[in-house]
Amino acid sequence: MKNSTKVKVAYRDTDAGKVVYYANYLSWFELGRMEYLHQLGIYIKNLEEKDKLGFIVKHAELDFKAPARLEDVVIIETEIKEINKASILFHQKAIREVDQVLLVEGKVLLVTVGAENLKPVAIPEKLKKQLEQETCD
Repeated sequence: MKNSTKVKVAYRDTDAGKVVYYANYLSWFELGRMEYLHQLGIYIKNLEEKDKLGFIVKHAELDFKAPARLEDVVIIETEIKEINKASILFHQKAIREVDQVLLVEGKVLLVTVGAENLKPVAIPEKLKKQLEQETCD
């Protein structure tokens, strides 16, 4: 399963040349992951409050292909590539809507942690099954 989330490049997202500042793609990818989980009925706030779980980014790798500019609409595509005992590997892309040009491609590895101590914990079986039923082609 893939999730597609649109963002419109605002002035605040750009540098002096009206090109998207590179770190903003990390924020947009975070939004894409959150929307992906919401599409599955998984809400991070509920995980923190009820299950005492959270996710932290262990590794992020981005490959920049082309720039996005002020007022471009960018589609953030998100999918899960791998689920392990305590981690989830997301593959994400940023694509300019008007011409479908790939702007950025990346991998983000999330680790499941205890919400209070931030130590790695196994993904609960119920959550793992919920993630696996729609993912990992």
